[in-house]
Amino acid sequence: MSISAVWPNPLLWAVLHHLWQSTLFCQGVWLLTLLLRRNRASARFRLWMLASVKFLLPFSLLITAGEALRPYNSRATAPPAFTIMVQGTPQYIDDDLQAAMVAPQTLHDDAMPASVKAVLAVWLAGALLVGGMFLRRWWLVRQQVRRATRTGSVERVPIFTTHDGLEPGVYGVVRPVLLLPAGIADRLSAQQMQAILAHELCHVRRRDNLLAALHEVVQSVFWFHPLVWMIGAKLLTEREAVCDAAVLDDRNDAEVYAEGILKVCRFYVEAPNALVAGVTGADLKQRIARIVTGQMGSHLSAGRKLLVTAGIAAAVAAPLCFGVVKAASVVDMKIPHPQAPPPPAPQKGPPPPAPIATAMPATPDYKLISVKHSNPYAPGIGIGTSMTGMFTRNLTVTDLIAHAYGIGAKQIIGGPRWMDTEKFDLELSIKPKDLESVNQQAMLRRMLADVFGVRVHTSTRSLPVYVLMVAADGHHLRQDESNPKGLPRLQLLQPGTLDAKNASVADFCNVMQQLAFDRPLVDRTGLKGRWDFDLQWHPEMVVYARLGLQEPPNGAADVSPPVIKAVHDQMGLRMEAATLPVSVLVLDRAVMPRTN
Repeated sequence: MSISAVWPNPLLWAVLHHLWQSTLFCQGVWLLTLLLRRNRASARFRLWMLASVKFLLPFSLLITAGEALRPYNSRATAPPAFTIMVQGTPQYIDDDLQAAMVAPQTLHDDAMPASVKAVLAVWLAGALLVGGMFLRRWWLVRQQVRRATRTGSVERVPIFTTHDGLEPGVYGVVRPVLLLPAGIADRLSAQQMQAILAHELCHVRRRDNLLAALHEVVQSVFWFHPLVWMIGAKLLTEREAVCDAAVLDDRNDAEVYAEGILKVCRFYVEAPNALVAGVTGADLKQRIARIVTGQMGSHLSAGRKLLVTAGIAAAVAAPLCFGVVKAASVVDMKIPHPQAPPPPAPQKGPPPPAPIATAMPATPDYKLISVKHSNPYAPGIGIGTSMTGMFTRNLTVTDLIAHAYGIGAKQIIGGPRWMDTEKFDLELSIKPKDLESVNQQAMLRRMLADVFGVRVHTSTRSLPVYVLMVAADGHHLRQDESNPKGLPRLQLLQPGTLDAKNASVADFCNVMQQLAFDRPLVDRTGLKGRWDFDLQWHPEMVVYARLGLQEPPNGAADVSPPVIKAVHDQMGLRMEAATLPVSVLVLDRAVMPRTN
C-alpha cells in the first residue's frame, strides 16, 4: 500500500514532501558547517540562516520556475477544468471519477477527513502556543524599554537606560535602540565598556534582530520539527561568535573584553527574548575560551568559497533543472506511415477565424434545485446528467462558459475576477421524458443566463494559439461512418488516456484546449467527417489539478510521451505555435448568485 493511499489529503501530502526536502537541505548545510568549523563564524551563520529560510521556500517554487523556461508551455494560466460533453448519462471507467462526477449524493459538505482535521488542530495549537510565548516575552521587554530613559546615542543608535537589571542589549527590528542598565559605567572600566558597546553595535550593523524575527516565524510555523530548534541554537551561537570576532578585529584587548562579559553576567540578567541581541548569549564558557585564546577562525580560502558557492548553486539548480526537463518541449519527429492517405492540399491564405455559435437552442423546462459554493476538499469535477436531471461539480463560471460555447478559457474576455476563482455546484431538475434529448451545451447557456445573469457578444482578437495540421506523412485517424448524425463520444479513461469514437477534429480541439493546453487549438487539418482514435500521453500535474484529483506518487514512472509528441506519433497531426485572429467571447454581464 502506498503512503498516498493512507494519507490522501493533497495539502498534507505537499507538506510532507516539503518537510523531507527541507530536512535533506539542512543535513547538507550541517555537513558544510562541519567543513568550515575552523573558519570564521560569519560563513556558518549565513549557512544556518539559509537553512532556516528554506523552511519557508519549498522546492516546488523552483520547479515551477523551471517549467516556465520551456519553449512550449502547456501549463495552464487560467483555471479551466475538463469534462467530456456527451448526451445522456456519462460513462467513466475510472471509479474515482465516476464517484465524483456521476454520483453527487456521495459529495457532502463535510468532506475533510477527521484525521486531517485532527492534524491541523494540533499544528494550529502548537503554532499559537509557540508564537504566543514569543510575543509575551517580546511584550515584557517592550514594557521595560518604555520605562527606560533616553540618555544619548552612539553611531545614530539611541541609548536608553533602564533600572530593571537587564544586560546591555539591542532592542527593536526596524528602529533598534541600545538598552543599558543603570550604573553600568560604574561597574565596568572604560575599555570594557568600549568593547561591550562595540559588540552591541555589531548586532545593529548586521540586523541580527531582523534575522532573529524571521527565524521566530519559522519556529512558530514548524514548531514540531526538531531541526528548526537546533537551527535557532546554532544561529545564536554563531551570531555571538561573529560579533566577538568583530570586537577583537577593532583592536580591543581580549582579556579586558572577556572580563567585561563576565562582569555583565555577574551583575545583570540575560534578556528573555531572541529579539534582544545581548552580550551574554550562547555557551559562555566556550565564548570566553575562544576570546582569550584568540581562536576566532580563519577567513575562507578561495577553494572553500568555491565549494560553498557550488553547494548552494546545486541546491537551487537541481529543482530548477528538474522543472525544465519535466516540461521540455518535444521536437516533432517524422515517422513513416506508408498506408496513410495523403494530406489535403494546403489552403491559400489564412482562413477567417471560426465563429462562435451564440444562438440559444430550444431547451426543456427545468427547476433549479440548488446552487452552492463547491467543497474545496471534495474530489472530482464535471458536468453530467443523473436520473432526475443535470448537475455540475466544482467548476467556475469561466469553466461553465468554456464548456457551454466550446471554446478555450483564453477566448473569454472580461468579467469580474470571481468568475475565475469561485467554484460552484448546481443541481437542475428535468422531466424524465426530456432527459434523453437534452442538449448539455444549450442547457448550460440557458442556466448561465438564468442563474449567473451572463450576457455575451462575440469579437475577434489576436491570441497565441496552437495550429493543428496534418503531419507530412499523413494522419493516422480511422474513418467512422457508422453513425454520421450520432453524437460523438470522447471518453477520458484516466488522466492522460482519451478514447474517441465518432468524433470530429473540432470535438478533439474542444476537449484538448480545455484539458492539456493553455491556448486555443485552431483546426487547419482540412479533415471532415467523423473519426475514431486513441490518445495516450504523460499528464502533467495541471491535468490532475483540473480534474480535481491527486497526482499518483508513481506518476514519474509513466513512460508515456508528452502530449505534443503523442498527438504527432499516435494521430499523425502536428502542432505549431502561432499568433492568429481568433473569435472570442466578450462578457457584458455576470452576477454572483445567491447560494442555498
